[in-house]
Amino acid sequence: MLKNEWKRLFNNKILLISSIVILFIPILYGAFFLKSVWDPYGKTGDLPVAVVNHDESVNYQGKTLDVGNELLVNNLKENKVFRLEFR
Repeated sequence: MLKNEWKRLFNNKILLISSIVILFIPILYGAFFLKSVWDPYGKTGDLPVAVVNHDESVNYQGKTLDVGNELLVNNLKENKVFRLEFR
């Protein structure tokens, strides 16, 4: 019975072509999916990043704290891995 089905498939050209196309669709999907996630960190150096600091300094127990500039912006300015734009 299985042998007859294969003979019918190979004798009918439209059925053969449609079967090949149907089998080719998951291959295309897999190829595009793998291409998109193959090396996600390979181009991070080309990724532009904007750093926006809207923190305001505050007076706390007689000291002026400017945490946004001290911790975030000053440390990120030393980072040369990303193209950072400060605003």
